[in-house]
Amino acid sequence: MNISFNGCGFMVMYHLGVVECLRKHGPADLHLKKVAGASSGVIPAVALLCNISIEKITDHILKIAELARSRLFGPFRPFAPYMNDLIKQGLEEYLPSDAHVRVNGKIHISVTRVYDGGNIILKNFDSRDELIQALTCSCYLPFFFGLIPPKFREVHYMDGGLSNNLVVLDEHTITVSFFSGDSHICHKTNPTSIYVSKIANLKVELSWTNAQRLALCMFPPDPETLLKTCQQGFDDARLFLQRNNLVACNQCVFSMYPVVSNDLTNIINCLECDILKNMLKAGGLSEVVTMTLVSAVTQANQGLMNRILQHPKMRLLTFLSVPYIIPIDVAFGILIR
Repeated sequence: MNISFNGCGFMVMYHLGVVECLRKHGPADLHLKKVAGASSGVIPAVALLCNISIEKITDHILKIAELARSRLFGPFRPFAPYMNDLIKQGLEEYLPSDAHVRVNGKIHISVTRVYDGGNIILKNFDSRDELIQALTCSCYLPFFFGLIPPKFREVHYMDGGLSNNLVVLDEHTITVSFFSGDSHICHKTNPTSIYVSKIANLKVELSWTNAQRLALCMFPPDPETLLKTCQQGFDDARLFLQRNNLVACNQCVFSMYPVVSNDLTNIINCLECDILKNMLKAGGLSEVVTMTLVSAVTQANQGLMNRILQHPKMRLLTFLSVPYIIPIDVAFGILIR
């Protein structure tokens, strides 16, 4: 099977919850097949192929979200960009030295060419540095992460979600989306919902809830919301596995047909399969991931300084300081260049 993650900004925590569930309960060979990603969706894609610890990625995302929340306009800081630098820093820290060898031919990274807006799928890399460049190109959101897009092989690229937000490799691709829509793994949708035509290859539900989710993607919420989002991704992936009868032991997994649809052929039941299915029903996020997120929630709710900064009057004072902050930010950005 193949799997594809859409771009969802800071709500990549949803995708990490999906990855956690698929690793623990999905078919044994799932992570060995082709994996695609657009925008922040490339993070769980490369994590699957390189077997990167979800705990480490979660901790790094929490640090980025905390820094973004500490600023008035969140991640929006075109004159003194820092978001792409933080993403690149995390990739350099957690990607193994042979990451490009592990992912070559398996990963499909969606990027948007700057000069004509065309979509390009990057699949092969000569070095680890090239892989990191491709990943940061796909994550680069114009103006939010700076004014000058990053390069891959001397060509400027930007957010892959702007031209192809959900790469479908073939008819066997499991699609994952943070937004309610027709993806295989996504938030539960209303059968009577109205769908809009594909936007950058992603079909989503027209609803106020999806509009709120879009805001969460752009501006990071508090750690408690990130924890709930990660758990939601795990639960939605669990529902998908149960609904399509995709939980099986290593012996039975080979009898599965590589088709993702509503009429999947049932797997021959055996005692080991029954045990795995019961484990799936009772399973949840790993204790380390949960403790990392819970610790961030506790830290955000403690301390005098946090309470002061969260007070409505302090937020109003911060907003009134905008005319003074912007010139300083511009001057700092020019100095960095």
